[in-house]
Amino acid sequence: MTLRRIVDALAGSGHWRLVSHFNPDGDTLGCCSALFSVGLALGKTVEWCGQSAVPARYAFLPHASEYHQANRLPDDGALNVFIDVSCADRGLPGRVDVNVDHHPDNGNFAGLNWVDPTASAAAELVWQIVKELIHPVPQEAAQALLTALVTDTGNFRFSSVTARTLSVGSELIASGAQPGWVDLQLNGQDRLEKLHLWGRCMSRAETLGNHCVLSWLDARDFAETGASEDETDELVNQLTRLKNADLVVLAYEQRDTVRCSVRSRGDWSAREFAGRWGGGGHHNAAGCRLPLPFDGALQKLKEALDDAERSAGRP
Repeated sequence: MTLRRIVDALAGSGHWRLVSHFNPDGDTLGCCSALFSVGLALGKTVEWCGQSAVPARYAFLPHASEYHQANRLPDDGALNVFIDVSCADRGLPGRVDVNVDHHPDNGNFAGLNWVDPTASAAAELVWQIVKELIHPVPQEAAQALLTALVTDTGNFRFSSVTARTLSVGSELIASGAQPGWVDLQLNGQDRLEKLHLWGRCMSRAETLGNHCVLSWLDARDFAETGASEDETDELVNQLTRLKNADLVVLAYEQRDTVRCSVRSRGDWSAREFAGRWGGGGHHNAAGCRLPLPFDGALQKLKEALDDAERSAGRP
């Protein structure tokens, strides 16, 4: 069984290198934070790295201060463990020993692969690994995994949530995770600059047809509000509050590209929409980048949303 082989590989290695994906979210960061805690408790040498910096929102996670950005993986005999990384390019170049993920488009690119698209978050899988490695589970590991679980399930409200998801949440709480504390760290530490930025996004939201929603933020919005790009985390999910918002796109202007977060409901596919520009993700949550000037990208997005509207949610 893959779980057993991964547990044996971790138990047998004295040096773990944990890798989070590009533009890391709460799932990849919470899972790696938890494994970092477990590794230290087991007497392992543990590293944690990735291409991008840790967003300020997740700086409270245990050992986040020990995370470092890197360009590639050293060839030094460490066990390289990719968590919630859908493809090797979103991790770091080099040998990949373990790949634990829940993205349906994962390419099984490691020596050991455990990919389960039925899991609502990678945290569901990492929790199974942690329970096999150590007992009792360190409280800080349980806190980190609860963070991963609630952020990737929208506080247990996304359609990906199953009875297993809630069971994992219950077990994490029984192991010492405190939902109120986690929520305070995630949702009670915002800066005024962030709220001003979110206000601009909300004021621009427009419906296209009966099912599609588009909003955007350009470079001037960030400069004038003083907000940072990582303060847009979870913003696209707020747009799904609109009635009949079956396909939602939020576009952000970056240096030489436009980044898009895409969300959908039911049979409408965020992944297929993002796939028009080489993006990917989950059926109801995906992302992509358009290598176009901002105005041109917005026009392309509007045309694509019009197409999706006409084809009743089949981009």
